[in-house]
Amino acid sequence: MSTIDALAAVPGERCKPTAGRWLLGLLRQHVPAEAADLQLAAQRAMQIARHADLGDETYYRFDMIDDELMLARTQVYGTVEECRANFLAELAEYEPLEVGCNG
Repeated sequence: MSTIDALAAVPGERCKPTAGRWLLGLLRQHVPAEAADLQLAAQRAMQIARHADLGDETYYRFDMIDDELMLARTQVYGTVEECRANFLAELAEYEPLEVGCNG
């Protein structure tokens, strides 16, 4: 399901925080294997948190993972796998939108 499809499937009145949580759940289902793509996913999570009004704390948790990934990718501190585990732990609370199909 694309991001636009996920947003269009939100029932009832539109709610940015609800849509943001669902988008983070969708992102959780597609965490990339490559380090560079993982960093892009962390940056997407930051954008979702900011634009969906999920609060500064949520935004900065993903920002910290993005910073840690940069350090790990340049072999300054930590590992990409530690960052992946932290990213997955942050995303664990979010569920993607379940959309039924009658067809």
